[in-house]
Amino acid sequence: MGSSNKQALIRYRIIDEYICQRNYPSMDKLINAFEDRIGFRFSPETIQKDIKAMKEDELLGYHAPIYFNRQYKGYEYLDKDYTIKKISLNDNEFGVLENIIDILKQFKGSTLGENYNSAVDKISTSIRSNMESRRNNIISLESQSEYINIKDLELFIDYIKEHTPLSIINASNLEFEGDIIHPYLLKEYHNRWYVIAYSEFNTKIKVFDIRYIYDIYKLTKRKFIFKEFDEDVFFKHSMGVGIIQSTLAIVHIEFNKILHNEINSIPLHHSQKIVKYRKNGNFIIELKIYITNEFFNEILSYGASAKVLKPKWVVGMMKCYILTMANLYKISNDECSKKYRVTTSK
Repeated sequence: MGSSNKQALIRYRIIDEYICQRNYPSMDKLINAFEDRIGFRFSPETIQKDIKAMKEDELLGYHAPIYFNRQYKGYEYLDKDYTIKKISLNDNEFGVLENIIDILKQFKGSTLGENYNSAVDKISTSIRSNMESRRNNIISLESQSEYINIKDLELFIDYIKEHTPLSIINASNLEFEGDIIHPYLLKEYHNRWYVIAYSEFNTKIKVFDIRYIYDIYKLTKRKFIFKEFDEDVFFKHSMGVGIIQSTLAIVHIEFNKILHNEINSIPLHHSQKIVKYRKNGNFIIELKIYITNEFFNEILSYGASAKVLKPKWVVGMMKCYILTMANLYKISNDECSKKYRVTTSK
């Protein structure tokens, strides 16, 4: 389950809790409730989508009888006894939870701490006691790098929950810069952890690599700055977590035909669409994204089976990446083809 889905489930619970109080919570009250409970200020559009999902999403299965009472200018349940807390899990949902437990167990033993290990054990015992499971552990994930054991991870969780401004030294650009940040979210990407926070120095929301944050001090007397932040919106056009250019790029990439099933079944980005097929079977996809280091790393991982076609400035940057790599090895085409039998895919 993606982080955005998990966050939505939390919002559903908060909406349910406030409607069950029978105080006809308004949209503004729900927005403030999310800000108080989660630490983020969501847009009315996001909350309206949540309410629509609770009412109509068949996969979610709530079928919540939510109604906007115009007299009291707030939301209510037409069935006064309704609450999503009464909805029990079916066998398939228990199965999904068991799979999630198997995934969580991959993180046991890290310095997330004994509390984490204990919590996973308790959740696992609770789920399996509600549904007999006769299957063996059939999920094997890549071992987590030791860097997931970063000691500040639990501290950042507390800082976010407590809305604590922080004085930090950031060294991500090989330069030590002081900053005061207001953390909103922890995000994991490729076994590395990042904190998304409002930066007073840059006066905008930024992504900070936790590996490069030093000298953290809590500023308990400083007022926490809340900016409207929605994870789905913030990362909508990103591949990974970093941004090089602040403008969106429409990127066309040609792939070798042998990658058709792979690229189709696991899109590089949710904006991906195939715009053309070559006579030789190769195909061209279009992405609407910010250009990030992660983008170049991803495309380079396909080697000679992927080629960026446009825009020109992205092609130019890709050429620079490849030229820099080629200069490290100083190898000729003849040496590639004759000695190592490596050829360029056509």
